[in-house]
Amino acid sequence: MLEVGTTDAAYAKIYDGTTEVRDAEWKTHLTLGDVLSDDDVRLTMGVFPAYTTSKAGSYDAEIEVELSGDDAQNYKLTADKVAVTAIIEPKPLTATAAEGSRAYDATAEWVAPLELDGIIGSDDVSGWAEFQLPGINVGEYTEATLWEEPELTGADAGNYTLAPQDVTFVKATITKADADKWSVNVAAQEVLMGSGLNAVVVPATGTGIGSEVVQITAMALYSDAELQTPATDADISGLGEDESITLYYEATADNYEAATGPMTVKAIAHQHEW
Repeated sequence: MLEVGTTDAAYAKIYDGTTEVRDAEWKTHLTLGDVLSDDDVRLTMGVFPAYTTSKAGSYDAEIEVELSGDDAQNYKLTADKVAVTAIIEPKPLTATAAEGSRAYDATAEWVAPLELDGIIGSDDVSGWAEFQLPGINVGEYTEATLWEEPELTGADAGNYTLAPQDVTFVKATITKADADKWSVNVAAQEVLMGSGLNAVVVPATGTGIGSEVVQITAMALYSDAELQTPATDADISGLGEDESITLYYEATADNYEAATGPMTVKAIAHQHEW
């Protein structure tokens, strides 16, 4: 009588929050070794042992085995129980990036929490993903590129997996940055006596986030700090030599809320010669 052994094997199921084996299948099968090629000997296995935990991972288990077939009486198993690996594989999820908005920050980066589909019961799992938008400017974006692998967090995150192709992006909105995120490059202005507002040099640019050059799209001048009274030619043309007036500007730009501040205007009797 020949003694025969078995090769390593594993059975597996997708995580379902239980220790049950009803959905388990062989991942790698047990096979017999040292059986003569023409002999009819088969390995009959018992039922899968129940999992000792419901968590995803690989665990040691034993399964009952016996020989069957016309020539089984000529062989003897080295043991009537063999070690196998019991595997619980993480459950695949799908996800949708939550719609949201953020203020302009001169980058195309977009980090969004994920709405996860496929979570079992009350498992503690959340997720987020980082995208690259196709632009950096204020507006709505309905397309984006997943920049890094989506990340799952929480006490039960190890029981799940999320592939990049299973993350759906919907919409991101970039709003204007606050006015204090940029400043207007404005200096005191000298104008000829008797000239009006047309002689005031209006700044063309400002400085924004990360020293970004901000193009001013509109500039308005006011005679009061509350920006209630628009400045007029009379405010300037009535100045005598070396007299000055403080006007207040409101500058607008595409990606920033309007910036405001004072501007000094001084009257001179003649132009400087350079």
